[in-house]
Amino acid sequence: INKYPNANLFNETRIWKAKTHVRLQNEELAIRTLDLVLKSIDLSDAEYEEAQTAMAMAYTLTDSTQQVINHLKRATLYFSDRSQSARNLFILGQIYREENHIDSSNIVFENLALMKKIPQKYKVHATLERAKNYNAADSTDLTIYALRELIDNRDNRPYLDELYYQAGLISQKMDSLAYAYDFYERSIRHNTKKPFQKSMSYEKLGNLYF
Repeated sequence: INKYPNANLFNETRIWKAKTHVRLQNEELAIRTLDLVLKSIDLSDAEYEEAQTAMAMAYTLTDSTQQVINHLKRATLYFSDRSQSARNLFILGQIYREENHIDSSNIVFENLALMKKIPQKYKVHATLERAKNYNAADSTDLTIYALRELIDNRDNRPYLDELYYQAGLISQKMDSLAYAYDFYERSIRHNTKKPFQKSMSYEKLGNLYF
């Protein structure tokens, strides 16, 4: 940074310096560094996105939830890195839920699930997270349909255990116990590498039988 101020990677190097401060829990120093980066007139869209993402990480350590939300929203303005942008939106949806802003959380997850050219895992988990926000005001048929649509897509085989589990939870909430049994059992059958997920499905089945 000191020796090569005109280098092509100058801004990116400063961003990584700030990320290092975040890891060392020097969040105030990270925020000051990123403030300077964001004031740079030659900042590219990708660098802007990366800096705003790092700023959100830094404010997470200060428990400044509103600042985290603000910087995550700014980080998704350009969608330069579609994977990182999708991740930022996903985290934003989760934060809205933690803050009990369920409508905002639903909007984020619904939009994310419909986006194109993002990693499939974010589309699947956005639908799962939207299903976790399920309440009496939601349409059970539409929620289950969204999960079944993903289940029928062969590309989503790695996520079948989670999809069936979530369908089971919603069926159980609606007292459709026969469906709940079936979904939990399917979740167990299709689980290959996630013992924690399998254990949750077994627990739900055990509780139902009890």
